[in-house]
Amino acid sequence: MVQINWSNGGWLDSSHFDPPEVDSDGSCSFTTFDGKDYDLQIEGSGACSYSSSSPIDDEEEEMETEESNEIEEEVYEESIIQNEIQRDQLFAWIQKTFWRLKK
Repeated sequence: MVQINWSNGGWLDSSHFDPPEVDSDGSCSFTTFDGKDYDLQIEGSGACSYSSSSPIDDEEEEMETEESNEIEEEVYEESIIQNEIQRDQLFAWIQKTFWRLKK
């Protein structure tokens, strides 16, 4: 296989990967020069299915997870602060009410 033409008009060719050998069942795997892994299955004339992955995808997912964890941590800390404020306001109200009842 020396070139893949995608339905959106894009393509991959030997400037993107070293051409792989296609098995007798029409399948092959290869890695592009930028590190993306492809598994390709030729299904008939002009048709194929594929899956791909990239080390960049894994890094992006890890960064998104870290950002999500940081946001959750900030929300948790903010909720603690809000709870402390509400507790202090309630305590002040109880003291004021108790003081009035004492009079």
